[in-house]
Amino acid sequence: MTEQDKQKLLADLQAEEKKILAELLTFAQPDSNTPDEYTVSVPEGDRSTDDNAGDLSELERLNALKESLVGRLREVRTATKKLEAGEYGKCDNCSAPIESNRLAVMPVARFCMACAEKPALRES
Repeated sequence: MTEQDKQKLLADLQAEEKKILAELLTFAQPDSNTPDEYTVSVPEGDRSTDDNAGDLSELERLNALKESLVGRLREVRTATKKLEAGEYGKCDNCSAPIESNRLAVMPVARFCMACAEKPALRES
């Protein structure tokens, strides 16, 4: 990977991080006690049972979205750290180079194709 490729990838990863954070902060607040964690809440006050049921459903939906966005944010930040440390593109399991076509499609990939197909690693 050339220095120019690294700089473009770094810029792309940073742009993706900003995009994810912007979306996350539209409905979640950073948790002051735990770094990189976010809290979703619904309005409080005098509300009907129907409003409360709707709030619960919305809270569940937003929590699922939050978990997805936080997961993506962690992946992007991990890829950025690996790029800055000169470790980008190496499989987290076997240290083999991750296939360039895989990285082109999924820049946050942590595993080479051989390791990604192992059932035990799919869940990590």
